[in-house]
Amino acid sequence: METTIERKGILRAAVSRHSPLHILLAFAVCSLVLPVLLILFLASFKPRASLPFDKVPLTLLNYVEVFSDSFTYEVALNTLLYAGCSLLIGFAIVVPIVWLVERTDIPFKNLISIAMFIPLVIPGMLTSFGWVLLLSPRTGFVNLLLRSLMGIEEIGPLNIYTFWGLVILTGVGIVPGMFVMLSGLFRNMDPELEDAGATAGGSSGNVLFGITLPLMAPGLVSVGIYYTIILIEMFEIPLVIGLNAKFPVLSTYIFTMVFSDYTTPLYGLAGTIGSVAVILGAILASFYEKFTRSTYRFATITGRRSRRRLLHLGSWKYLGLFFVLFYMLVKIVLPFLALLWTSLFLRWTLPSIEALRTMTLGVYRLILEDPVLLQAGRNSLTLVLAAGTGTMMLATLVSWIVVRSQKRWVRWLDAVAFLPRAIPGVVIALAVLLLLIRTPAYGTIWILVIGHMINFLPFGVRIMNASLMQIHVELEEASQVSGAGSLRTLRWILFPLSRPALWNGWLWVVAHSVRDFTFPLMLGTSASLVIAQLLWQYWQLGLVERVSAMSVMLIGILVLLVSPAHYYIHQHRGL
Repeated sequence: METTIERKGILRAAVSRHSPLHILLAFAVCSLVLPVLLILFLASFKPRASLPFDKVPLTLLNYVEVFSDSFTYEVALNTLLYAGCSLLIGFAIVVPIVWLVERTDIPFKNLISIAMFIPLVIPGMLTSFGWVLLLSPRTGFVNLLLRSLMGIEEIGPLNIYTFWGLVILTGVGIVPGMFVMLSGLFRNMDPELEDAGATAGGSSGNVLFGITLPLMAPGLVSVGIYYTIILIEMFEIPLVIGLNAKFPVLSTYIFTMVFSDYTTPLYGLAGTIGSVAVILGAILASFYEKFTRSTYRFATITGRRSRRRLLHLGSWKYLGLFFVLFYMLVKIVLPFLALLWTSLFLRWTLPSIEALRTMTLGVYRLILEDPVLLQAGRNSLTLVLAAGTGTMMLATLVSWIVVRSQKRWVRWLDAVAFLPRAIPGVVIALAVLLLLIRTPAYGTIWILVIGHMINFLPFGVRIMNASLMQIHVELEEASQVSGAGSLRTLRWILFPLSRPALWNGWLWVVAHSVRDFTFPLMLGTSASLVIAQLLWQYWQLGLVERVSAMSVMLIGILVLLVSPAHYYIHQHRGL
């Protein structure tokens, strides 16, 4: 009894000693997240072309203009159509793939599971570049081949710059992430429920559609809500494909308001659209959180765990394998081969046997000798290291306070840290731009670091919350009893024990920082040039050979960087 009282006293004392750190950390997180939201709302009440800190009267004219403009509703409808159709295409592809991998005896399932991680590290912008090289109506490799075979001179016949080209490319692109989220759901389902359906005389199709998928419905819906948020903020593919298809969505609408070749930046109007997007995103994210908390009612895993039963497909398994391999061909192989081929020639060259004799590495030598690439490479390295380290250090401190603190008000810290997840990345970038455009940070790499830390903080906090919950508080109590302060406890107890989560989170942030185009295009200048900006500048100038060579190198670096971590995760997933 006395020991229990002493332990409680030690823990209360430790919490008390943490109070100054609580306040300092809460101030740091709120100073990082909340000002970008406040400045966005302030900008919405300033004249359409004014900055938030300009000394001009407040006005509601931006809201009147936005909500009275029919183009606003057209963009909103476009965004919903884009998100909805892309989501349906993604589900139509991912559900069969994840079912084949997790619930059947399809061959090479382990290799398929590992291969599904590869597209996660490839920027959507680069995949879009590859498909433009293939399906551009004038110069696309596939169209040139088809016109040659069919003997026609018209443009086309295929065109990536259409609504369906946009949504098919996006739907195919979100499959790997959805696969990761759904694989555990399908893998852990109790097979006795399916056995009961089979015993009752149901066919494989009846069991799949009558038992398996209905039980998966809550998980499928939660993934659907999550990816609706992701699709509403999608920027890279709509920028490359959507603008040429004359199909603007929310992200590109905000971007063109600020960066237009024809008008002055409309910061007030962009702030208004961004403010509305923040409110809608917060509502959607709140609904997602509540829905996922209520899914315990559909639990199918109990304390008495049954062995996983695989459905034997017989000769049909090769058809399933063909479906998966065809997806891999479309998602990874074809766009990469288009980029690789283009990078091996000094000028645009149609694939042919004769062209193999003129292959050269000249484009690679050209860009590697370019001092601009060296500057962009240095800046990119600084960005990813600073963003990865800063995000995970801050996330660890936030998680430590949230998980260990007994104070109710500290729980709001977790909500504030998660808030950026509900906000489109292009809106966060706009808010950071409005906040820092007249400060010394603008025009430096540090404005990009700040933007990435805000954007990636929710993921870091979530992964560290899960890790720190597994570390018993007794270890910290022992450290406190030994006379160690908070910083020594963090340094010698929590950081070493949570190193795997820290390392995985750091790799995730680094990979996503490298592959991000939103913040560099919104916040970057010539002084803070990074690889993403340089790629986009080359693409706009029509230097497709340079774009292709840089894309091939970037894809190789990302795959080599993240693949070891993905292999480690796969080896410990219990297959």
